[in-house]
Amino acid sequence: MNPVVIVKTLELIAEDGPEQEDLTSVFASIMPDTSESLDGAEDTVDLPVDHEPERFRSDLATITAGNVGPEG
Repeated sequence: MNPVVIVKTLELIAEDGPEQEDLTSVFASIMPDTSESLDGAEDTVDLPVDHEPERFRSDLATITAGNVGPEG
């Protein structure tokens, strides 16, 4: 995996045109996600985790604990 893409989130919008062969320069310009970030790219935290639905909090706890395998 290209190290430039690690811990980065982007919003992708599809348009007509040729496929881009290499997205390294695109990812290089993106700010890395913070370790406490749960929102999308550069979104402000506007909903505390304890106000999220139970299913979300359960999934988050599972992911944070590292219990998610390749099967999901």
